[in-house]
Amino acid sequence: MRMNIGKNGLTDGAIEVIKNAFKTHKQIRITVFKSFTRDREKIREIGEKIISSLGKKHILRIIGFTIILNKS
Repeated sequence: MRMNIGKNGLTDGAIEVIKNAFKTHKQIRITVFKSFTRDREKIREIGEKIISSLGKKHILRIIGFTIILNKS
């Protein structure tokens, strides 16, 4: 599944969508748009925030401006 994070950033609604998507998908790719940020540290912080809200059973990878989440 693919998702985008735009100028509104990571909202509580987006986290709920990600949680629900893991019920049927093993991998989610989240693209961070230029309108939100181009700072790689900020993207890593977003990924860590998502992982902390999902639990420890997920794996985080960041490639460029894409956050890849996998079920483990």
